[in-house]
Amino acid sequence: MGINKVETVAVIYCPNSFGISIEHSDGWKIVYSGDTRPCDDLVRVGKDATLLIHEATFENDLTEQALSKNHSTTEEAISVGERMNAHTLLLTHFSQRYPKVPVFTDDHGIVGISFDLMQVSIGELYKLPKFVKALKVLYADENEAGIEEDDNVYEEVYIEDEEDDNENK
Repeated sequence: MGINKVETVAVIYCPNSFGISIEHSDGWKIVYSGDTRPCDDLVRVGKDATLLIHEATFENDLTEQALSKNHSTTEEAISVGERMNAHTLLLTHFSQRYPKVPVFTDDHGIVGISFDLMQVSIGELYKLPKFVKALKVLYADENEAGIEEDDNVYEEVYIEDEEDDNENK
């Protein structure tokens, strides 16, 4: 299997809740936590992770609910990824009360959004942040502004992806 190291840490949710870090002989490292508050031990074991998969149950204006239910807000999950120096952060476990893409800022271009049954290879992780703009358009409310109807978001994602493919060869 090529796994060099597996490490678990207790996370801040309920008794017997753990995060996990898996390091592979090919050099990649995946860190995952289910439900949790931001957790220093997870940051420690996940240092320089290739991929962090982190829940983002609540939007940023619901911090008190996130605290009371031991979940993370979107920005808290992003902060964990930044502190960890993760190369890619995949946000997951959004509350069903949000039928849209979560609101967040991604100054480093590392954040992707997960969906049920989604599959991504390690070599394609760099593509995930490129789809966020298109997903925001796809799931936007009629009242949301910011992207005009004639903006060709999908062509932009395709062109950027094509350029990256050429760079990675």
